[in-house]
Amino acid sequence: DDGGGASGRHPLKHSETLANLVNREDAIATRYESEVTVLVTDMSGFTRLTRKYGIIHFASLILKMRAICRPIYEAYGALYILTEADNFLVLFSTPEDAVAAAIEAKTKMNEYTATVAEKDFQPIIGGYGIGLGRDTILGKNHMLFGEARDVAFRLGEDVAADSDICVDHEVYDRIRDMPQFAKVKGERRIDDEDGGDGRVHFVVSGKLSGRLKADKAIAAANAAAAKATDEFGVFTNHMLA
Repeated sequence: DDGGGASGRHPLKHSETLANLVNREDAIATRYESEVTVLVTDMSGFTRLTRKYGIIHFASLILKMRAICRPIYEAYGALYILTEADNFLVLFSTPEDAVAAAIEAKTKMNEYTATVAEKDFQPIIGGYGIGLGRDTILGKNHMLFGEARDVAFRLGEDVAADSDICVDHEVYDRIRDMPQFAKVKGERRIDDEDGGDGRVHFVVSGKLSGRLKADKAIAAANAAAAKATDEFGVFTNHMLA
């Protein structure tokens, strides 16, 4: 999104709605009582590009972004993947999986956009936000509720800029000394503007150490898609014969 309106669509607090869900077990699909980490991503350019080219053009960018990122999130053990327009909401069991997935996704998105000469045809993720918490609820309406989700949305939609990966201070404290993040740095910032609550977060950047998963995951997904296309072509030709 191009800024503005994000907080209106996804308010930081959902306590009343969450309380209603807790009291209505029939509305709950899954309740993660233990700690989970939520990653939220938000694309940029929606308003400008849809005004210039129409919604179909931006939809094609969304699909390309999903094709690159989803296999990576799956490779890092995503518990649940939810797409909402140009957003990803992804649940992970650990902060390290979420941060590693975000770093690899950003790297692969950058590699792809570097091959597209025309900027208006580049799918750009404007921000990545990662929050950590307990008692996250997935409703049967496929909506997520809980503190981890709220923090991730605030960081990914309202705080992050220029494709930053913004992680809550609790997330950074957990991953900062892990070997795979030895080459990753965190810049400490405070969310104190435009409705911020003064919460500390870190903008992380750098490269992962050790074995990476993105290339293999994307290649497997592309192969599966190609196979499905070929099988559909064979089926169609058979039906038309």
